[in-house]
Amino acid sequence: MRSALPAAALALGILLTAGTAWAAKPPLAPLVVPAGSTRVHGILAVGRGVVVEGTVRGDVFLVGGRLTLGSGARVQGSVGVLGGRLSVAPGAYVRGGTFQMDLSRLDLGDLGDMASAIFLYDLLRAFLALGAVLLAAGVGLFFPGFVQTVGAGVAHRPGRAALAGVLTVFLALLLFLLLAVSLVGIPLALAVLGLTALAAFLGMTGLAHLIGERSQRVLLAAPTSPAGKTALGMGVLQVASFLPVVGGMVFLAAAFLSLGGLLMAGRGLPARSRPTA
Repeated sequence: MRSALPAAALALGILLTAGTAWAAKPPLAPLVVPAGSTRVHGILAVGRGVVVEGTVRGDVFLVGGRLTLGSGARVQGSVGVLGGRLSVAPGAYVRGGTFQMDLSRLDLGDLGDMASAIFLYDLLRAFLALGAVLLAAGVGLFFPGFVQTVGAGVAHRPGRAALAGVLTVFLALLLFLLLAVSLVGIPLALAVLGLTALAAFLGMTGLAHLIGERSQRVLLAAPTSPAGKTALGMGVLQVASFLPVVGGMVFLAAAFLSLGGLLMAGRGLPARSRPTA
């Protein structure tokens, strides 16, 4: 169990450090391209001013600030401003044209509030991830045979397990919609969602045990107990869910596999795929 805590603690530490750094960051000074000078690369700025009096060989893109193009400005790419202000003096030249989305209600203070909200959301996710690791360790500790059997179900036929999980989620959502149309059926609809989520988590403990077991091949100090393997695997899944763009897809795929593995374990596995004591 202790071997998986550093993974979740690392994710929490990264989020805390990022949020503290954002809050303590002083206002940035405007970026200036003086007259007669040439900037070889383009400009991408967030929350700061940009003043161009010289030449920029590339695009200029600004978010949440003020972009000023002086009379001697020569931009050989495009100019874009999102949520900020654009000022173009007579004589300024932009080869690729200009784009501006003026969000008058969005200023730097709003951006700071948005950043704080995102930080708090990620912090809550980190605490929930740590809680999931601890709960998974408890399931592995008290029900070692269960996590081994579910993990074996996923490992035996992962494609069939994923398909079974997708069908289960589809049927659960369909049943939820049928029940939610009436006032009497709303509690039952919520119960269907709750049971589906509980089944997905229990199935995920089996997938986590499988991941922790496979991790023994690459880690020098991998846990050997079912609880340790389950906690390690759940930590890996939770940290993977924080990855940009792909994190949500990884977690969704894990949920489908977990539900399918749970169903296959309930139906019984072939003798050669059952875990050995």
